[in-house]
Amino acid sequence: MKKSSLIIVFKLLFVFSLYAQSFVADSAWNQQTPDSTDNFHSVFFTDSLRGWIAGEAGIQASVDGGSNWQFIKGSIDSNQRILDFYTIDARNMWMIVEEDTLGNLSKRDNKVYHMYHSSDSAASWQKQYTSSDTYFKGSFFLNDTLGWMFGSAYSILKTSDGGSNWIIVYTDTLTGFIKDCYFLDELRGFAVGDNSTFLKTEDGGMSWSKDTALPAYASLNTVFPVNDEIIWTAGSLGRIFFSVDGGNTWTLKQLEIADDVFDLYFKNNKTGWAASANGKLHYTTTGDTTWNTSEYGSENLYDIFFLDEDIGWITGSKGMILKTTDGGGEVNIEETQAVFLSKPPFPNPVRDKLRLQFENPEETARLRLIDLAGKSLKTEILEQGMREIVLDVQDLPAGFYFLQISDKEKARTFKILKK
Repeated sequence: MKKSSLIIVFKLLFVFSLYAQSFVADSAWNQQTPDSTDNFHSVFFTDSLRGWIAGEAGIQASVDGGSNWQFIKGSIDSNQRILDFYTIDARNMWMIVEEDTLGNLSKRDNKVYHMYHSSDSAASWQKQYTSSDTYFKGSFFLNDTLGWMFGSAYSILKTSDGGSNWIIVYTDTLTGFIKDCYFLDELRGFAVGDNSTFLKTEDGGMSWSKDTALPAYASLNTVFPVNDEIIWTAGSLGRIFFSVDGGNTWTLKQLEIADDVFDLYFKNNKTGWAASANGKLHYTTTGDTTWNTSEYGSENLYDIFFLDEDIGWITGSKGMILKTTDGGGEVNIEETQAVFLSKPPFPNPVRDKLRLQFENPEETARLRLIDLAGKSLKTEILEQGMREIVLDVQDLPAGFYFLQISDKEKARTFKILKK
């Protein structure tokens, strides 16, 4: 998952209710048409045109922003299905595959699980790990060398060489699954799973502490830390939990519609989405227990992915793919009235120089490049009348960052992928 995506079933106009200085744009999410009715668990785009979706039957690619999709042949065999797909850039990708040695995928017997890696945009795959004991649910990669995968027996494995070698760093004698994992940096990470399992590490996953503050009835499917203090997690029966103290205490939001939540995504500490079963998409602009709900058909919504502030996708069951180009329909009035960019920062993804072009700003503004933990890495001042700023990012590690542009009253944030 995830971390890093979005699904909706009908192409329609809709309006969210007016709330907390926000208004809703029409036609926020539009359905796209893949080349199958597969169950799509993962979606990732490297720019506004090029992206991939992974379903149980294989991987599909698009070069036109999702308007058209085409299967990548040879990714899996007929007795296999993809359980998880993770990519950090246009070339490096990993997938977890379930294989039935007797050719019957409908039964749980005789299963083995493989981790595969591609370094050529899914054109070819190399097997990296195989297990007949652990049923792997998913993976998370921070860069092209450092990653984790997780699954049954509350197992978490770690690689430091891109998946060529894996070591077990956590397991439990209880019966259950780790279902999601997310790292803020090379040291700080979180994992969630069955039976209220919430784990935290501060040494890169070599050791994990178990949080006992969550109620015992919670089965958790997804975790999204905004930073190491503000953490969101959600799971069964429409339960969403958030902590503002790093997981020491938790507040419960019980959604009115008690469908399982499969994925969370937050742009900042207030604006976020929750994708759930039966076509339900939940949304908050306040970062607390106030959530709105919209319904898009009856298919499950599995994965939410945003390329930047405006462009995002959701994927789900039976070929459901939804796309937004207006930030999901919720547009903050303060952000849209701000004097900011004439177009989004480019190129994104970026290797060395990130360019920002402005429309004759009438007042000064500040630019900050922030890592996922909230630490400011680079700061620039936009003076009155400046039309362009170039940020040198070649010294930064590959991964995701946030670019915040703010004046004395307003702010806008973009998600930046550094290759």
